[in-house]
Amino acid sequence: MLLKQEKGCEEMTETPPRNREHKRWIALVLAIILLLVSGRSQLYANRRNTSKNQDLLQEFTQGKSLSEQVIQQGNKDARIAVIPIHGVIYEGSSSSFMQGPTYYHQHVIDSIKAIQEDSSVKGVVLDINSPGGTVYHSAEVYERLLALKEATGIPIYASFKSMAASGGYYIAAAADKIYASNQETVTGSIGVISSGFNYSQLLENLGIEDQSIKSHDHKDIGSSTREMTEEEEAILQEEIDQVFQRFVDVVDAGRTNLTREEVLKLADGRTYDGAQALENGLVDAIAYEETVFNDLAESLNITSPEIFYYLQIDDLFGLGQLGSLLQGQVNKPMTQTDIPNLQALINEPLALYIEGGSIYD
Repeated sequence: MLLKQEKGCEEMTETPPRNREHKRWIALVLAIILLLVSGRSQLYANRRNTSKNQDLLQEFTQGKSLSEQVIQQGNKDARIAVIPIHGVIYEGSSSSFMQGPTYYHQHVIDSIKAIQEDSSVKGVVLDINSPGGTVYHSAEVYERLLALKEATGIPIYASFKSMAASGGYYIAAAADKIYASNQETVTGSIGVISSGFNYSQLLENLGIEDQSIKSHDHKDIGSSTREMTEEEEAILQEEIDQVFQRFVDVVDAGRTNLTREEVLKLADGRTYDGAQALENGLVDAIAYEETVFNDLAESLNITSPEIFYYLQIDDLFGLGQLGSLLQGQVNKPMTQTDIPNLQALINEPLALYIEGGSIYD
């Protein structure tokens, strides 16, 4: 539409709708191109920074994967190492600057290896605050601790915080002496669980069908899209029973004050508080960590031992995720909190040494 004004005024032309739409598309394409160019430049910059950060950290740590954090100064030739077992015991990841520490399996294994190679370490304290976790990871830590004792002869004490249940207790069975921090400590839960759900009715209501193709009838055993058969339930129950018997074997071997029959009586999946655990023989004493350190030092006939634990390098100075950035791990996502980790574990078709009913710290 052409508008004419009085003489001396300029003509004003309204842009047709098609032209306006065309210009918007051009602007959008240009914006996308600028975004891609900017992103690629940032990517190259990140790569350069990553390389520099890795070189700096490598020079600073001299290739070490662990650093030591001393929590009590003392005799450096007679030391006590603390191994924290905190959170859900599974593969895990390093701690987050925002969310704090969570269980990191490889760090625990690396700590045990480092202790075995360090002749100044005379004793170990397991600092346990965990509801348990996967069968595999609980068993690996337990077996590594037994190997450590066999190779070095050093004693291991376990100190329970608010919870040391199921897989947490499994690991503690490697200890020569077990302490509950107080009467409210939750422990026990000696048993195995493999959780699952049947969503078939929900899927049917939504009009969704499972179209899985399988080589054998049991390939999708435990599937949430259909009802489990009696044969499949029997197969899984047999697996659970076998894993449970290994748990009983571990407790029986570790708690020499209990007979196997007594262990079986206690191993019905229930939890016990600290006072009950002391009475039934699952723990040896009720005391806080300072007493555990003192008792261990006294048993070793050493005075004023240095007490320390290992930090992973990507948790340098306790910076968690920020420490990871020093390693150039700019794309590493922050570790999830333990509760989502627990939910993820429950949704996996795994056998777990985990306490199934309590809220934990």
